[in-house]
Amino acid sequence: MVKTRPHIGIFGSYDVTSKGDLAILKSILAQLKETMPQGSTFTVFATAPRAVREVIEPEFPAARVLPSRPSAEPPQGSTSHPQNTSGLLGRLKRLVANTPILYDPLVLALHRRFWRQTFREIKNLDLLIIGGGGLLVDLYRRWPIYPLIFTAMAKAARTPVMFYAVGAGPIKHLRGRIYFSLAVNLSQAITVRDSRSFHVARKMLLNKSKLHLAADPAFCLYQPHKTKGEGTPQIGISAVAIFRPGDWPTPNQRLYEAYTARMAELVKALTAALPVQITFFSTNCPQDLLTAADILKKANLPEERASLFADCSLSGLRDFLPKMDLVIGTRLHSLILSAASGVPIIALSYQEKVETCCRDMGVADLVFPLSRLIQGEEKVFAAMVEEITEKVGAILQGGSAQRERFVELATQMCFKAKKSAQIARSLLRK
Repeated sequence: MVKTRPHIGIFGSYDVTSKGDLAILKSILAQLKETMPQGSTFTVFATAPRAVREVIEPEFPAARVLPSRPSAEPPQGSTSHPQNTSGLLGRLKRLVANTPILYDPLVLALHRRFWRQTFREIKNLDLLIIGGGGLLVDLYRRWPIYPLIFTAMAKAARTPVMFYAVGAGPIKHLRGRIYFSLAVNLSQAITVRDSRSFHVARKMLLNKSKLHLAADPAFCLYQPHKTKGEGTPQIGISAVAIFRPGDWPTPNQRLYEAYTARMAELVKALTAALPVQITFFSTNCPQDLLTAADILKKANLPEERASLFADCSLSGLRDFLPKMDLVIGTRLHSLILSAASGVPIIALSYQEKVETCCRDMGVADLVFPLSRLIQGEEKVFAAMVEEITEKVGAILQGGSAQRERFVELATQMCFKAKKSAQIARSLLRK
């Protein structure tokens, strides 16, 4: 029997920077609203509650949004990882933030009132969802403690908890392996968004029967468009701020300069070989937009050949992407949202999750490792540019047939993504 008006909580790394995470959240809410009993209510635990509330309020006005961490919300448009390097207090904060043996106990001990309030909220839930994105990943040192805190509180409150279409790995540190293993084993179910995550999560679980393969919820966010207008072929490119000082976990100015220079060479080669117009866009702002601006400056092309689309909002991307004939993407959700719009994609894989997602979609032949572009020898780089240019030409020549292929792929991935909502509903049964 399912409760008539269940109250469901959703926790994740939802903030103002990552439009991919916001796309996941909106898709999870839509899937749950469609699947759960009528009258279900939702509480979202977000890193940036004010920004998240503004995004979801038009479609989900009744959803409550509460802070997921006991820290101040960053100002609108700020980057996720500001580098305040001045003063003794700044150095002390960085030391604590980057030293888990200090950070983990202090985040609990110094904010007991916050955690007591959060526990009361979780106790009133009928289901807690830890949802979407690379949540079982220890790329950022402060992250692993939070899924464990929320899962442990749900266990103490006797609230069922589910990991919903999460990405798992890479998990490089012992702390991450221990924390994430504890968290997933305390849950009642876990769905993952790709085949690689399935294998990583399976190794952590004692009860492997509660693990299921689904797909990223964002595949359901947009409706695929089967046709596009006539005119000059349009190529969208999403850059990633890899190695960018101030924005990347491991900054490297030399590699960042090499990356932006070679991306500029790729853009120049495409415009020289094909009658196309290139527009850079972003699903992570502002850092990826700043990176795109650096690439465009080095490419030094006229605006009618290469330009920047500065609107990072989900509504802006919804209108922008269907106008593209092809997207060359680095960020995972720039590719997912493009495919969800029915737009053919070519991936520049900067992390294994990008390659895995494309392989699961059946387009592994359209993936190129970003490491070859950044650090490959000149001959290797030149061969890669030539191969990408040939792929672009073939996709553009394929026209409507290529678009129909991706409409079908997007439909299949959305169907797989909805499996998570069905499993979440089953956890409400008594």
